[in-house]
This record gives sequence, structure tokens and C-alpha cells, in this order.
Amino acid sequence: MFERFTDQARRAVVLAQQESRRLGHDHIGTGHLLLALLHDADGGDDGTAQVLAAAGATLSAARPALQQTSAGGSGGTGHIPLTPRLKRALEGALRATDLRGQEPVERRHLLVGLLRLRSGTGVRLLTDLGVDVEALTEAADRLVAGPARPRPPAAGLHPQARGYLAAQPAPPADLAGLRQLTAQTSLQYAGKPIDLPLVRDAELGGVPCRVYSAGTTRRPAAVFIHGGGWVTGDLDSHDVTCRLLAAQSGWAVVAVDFRCSPEHRYPAALEDVLAVTAALRADAEDTVDPGRVAVLGDSAGGNLAAVAARRVRDAGGPPYEMQVLIYPVTDAAMDTPSYRRFAVEHGLTAAAMQFYWSAYAPPDLLDPDVSPLRTPDLRGLPPAYVLTAEFDPLRDEGEAYAAALAEAGVPVTARRYLGAIHGFWRLPGHFDAGRLAISDVAGALRTSQPGPR
Repeated sequence: MFERFTDQARRAVVLAQQESRRLGHDHIGTGHLLLALLHDADGGDDGTAQVLAAAGATLSAARPALQQTSAGGSGGTGHIPLTPRLKRALEGALRATDLRGQEPVERRHLLVGLLRLRSGTGVRLLTDLGVDVEALTEAADRLVAGPARPRPPAAGLHPQARGYLAAQPAPPADLAGLRQLTAQTSLQYAGKPIDLPLVRDAELGGVPCRVYSAGTTRRPAAVFIHGGGWVTGDLDSHDVTCRLLAAQSGWAVVAVDFRCSPEHRYPAALEDVLAVTAALRADAEDTVDPGRVAVLGDSAGGNLAAVAARRVRDAGGPPYEMQVLIYPVTDAAMDTPSYRRFAVEHGLTAAAMQFYWSAYAPPDLLDPDVSPLRTPDLRGLPPAYVLTAEFDPLRDEGEAYAAALAEAGVPVTARRYLGAIHGFWRLPGHFDAGRLAISDVAGALRTSQPGPR
């Protein structure tokens, strides 16, 4: 890992070790890394210390605060291990460079990796110091976004997102109009559907589906659950995306035409998803390997995918090979910073989400079957690949769920697409980020390892 670090980044890890020894601790954690990043790197800082200082974090205040909040240990001169959370922060720094095509890892990437955890001693220490962690995270994103990216790092909304939003009509006042708008948006922005050797409609577990495959031989199946607030969307709304994913991943993609609300309220959609995956496990589709089934969905579909993964675990059935959650709905509280900042003028609005929740109408909005972020025990769930958009009201709850999964020991890859808005995944004909996300998910599926059967 450290061979991909600059000298200053490696020096930061060494400084973290020194801070741990100085405080008499028997581990190196995210709090120690934060102290290391608050050093000015002997004049060779890449802006990290300045960003932290501008946010109100100083070494003189942070060090005694860490000494008060962290348990001590034997200290000593022997080997001091890295905590699992710090290892995840370092892995997050590597992902930050990979996502942006930057190499090697610098101090600024270490800061992003630390902040992306959304929890732990380092983040808690910043909060105790009165730092606005959300604003600091955005400043860190801007710090790393520049040299290898074709657009200015602080430009905010991508021009494609800005143009898309400017062209959108006022939201329809009725359900039929909303569904028609979803269909029209797909036709206008999704792009031209590619040809595949196999595209056919089928019924699996009594649920209408569409099977996409780049061949006719058996292959793993990615069960796709469309977004649309449990209210809109169908087999056609995400057809272009499903075709691209099947072509690039080598997996069969099985799109689920679940029963939508308000005609069929909770738990009808969830029951349909579980019925389809159970049918695939029972070898109901001759082009699918019944031992390799993953589940993925965008927005409300991501919610259903996450809940289905947990329900299968609780039932003791064979786990899904992977869960891919694309800007998922994970919490009905709607009270995150990203909701407060982006739920008015960035496409998806708080008013729309309130309508979707009322149409879905579960009896308890904070039940884990509805708000998976409220799940008390996330251990043993399948590996997760979580995608979020920078200017999406759902961003924070998606990233919080990724962090909660990681905290429970679930292998997690989390990616935030800068400049992007909610809905970019299903419109690859317009959004570069949509095409990139499809490619990223396809790569994750290609490299996935079969789990227990």
C-alpha cells in the first residue's frame, strides 16, 4: 500500500505513530492521523493543514482533546498496530486517487479517506473542536479534485447537470403526469439502446421481469430494481442502463417490474424483489447461474436492494454475492445536511420525497424494512458497492449506510460522483457520470468473488 504514497504522505503515517507514542497509546488510529495532518509537513504541505486550519482545527487544541477522549495504553517502543478504522481510512485515500485518476497518494487524499468514514475518533475529535465536518469534507473534496480532472474543482454542479436541471419542466401535479415525465425523460436523455444477443421479457416468481445477457450461456445474475420513489419507473425507464451493464459486466441483468405504489403499497415491492431472487436461486431462468445472484438498485430501488439483502440474511438463505446501492434511500428522517442543502433546486426535492413516502405508506417509517440505516445489526451482509452523487439530497444517508456497513465488518466500496445530481445513473446518454458509474459497477461485478451457496 505505502509504495503508492508520496514521501509526505508516508511521513504523515510516521507522525501518527509518533503522536500515538507521545500520548502513551497502544494503537494508531484516525485521531492520531488527524494530528499528523495538522502538522505543516515541514513546509511541504499540499494544502491539507491549511484547509484544516481554516476549518478551525489546530494541533495545539486537538492533541490535548485526543488525550482526554482516547484510552491510553502501554505505549512503549515496540510495534504499534493500526486500528481497523485507520486501515479503512488509508484504503479510502487509495480509492480517492483511483476515482480521480491521480497518483500517488498525497496528504490531501489521506484527509479525504479519514473524513469519508463519517465516524471514528478523528471525525469525533473534529466535531468536539467545533469544526463543521460537512463543510470540511467538501473543502477536502475540492482540494483533491483539481489536477487530474478536466473541469475546475470548485465549479460545483457539472455543466451537464446544470443544463439538465434548466431544461426540466415544473413537476406534474398528478401521478399520471409524473409517470409520463419519467418515461419522457428516459426517452430524451438515456441514449440509444445497444443491441444484445439476449433481451427477453419473462416471469420469475410470478413477477414480470426482463432478462438481458451478452450471451446465451449460464452466467451470474444481477437483479436490478429500478428507482422512482416506489411510484414511477418500469422495465423501460432503465432499459438503456441495463443493456450497458449486461454488455460491460458479462453478467445477466434481470430487471424487476415490481408492483408500484400507491396502487400496491408496502410491502408489495419488497415481496416482488424477494420472489424474483428466490426464483433465480431455484433455477427458474436457464441463462442464470443460480448460485451467483447479486442485487442492485438506484434510489428507491437501492432501498429495496438493501432491505432484501438483510431479509435474506435473517431468513438464513444463501446470501447475495453483492449488493450495489446507487444513491439509495436509507432513512426516512430526511434531516441530513445534504437534504438541507440540495432538496430544493437540484432535481429531487424534499416535497417529492414526502410524496413518495406517503404513497409507499409503510406503517412505521423508521422500521429497518423501510429505513435500512436503522438496522440494529448489519453484520454478515454481502459486500456492498455504494454510489452517491455530490448534489443529491440522498447523498449523506447513502454514505452513512456505507459507513455503518463498514463498521459492522462488511466489505464496502463507496464512491461519490462529484458535480453529479440524483438520477444520473439512468441517463447515460446525457451524463458522463452515468456512463462512468455503469462502467464502475460492471467492473465491480466482473471482479466479484462467489460467496457461500
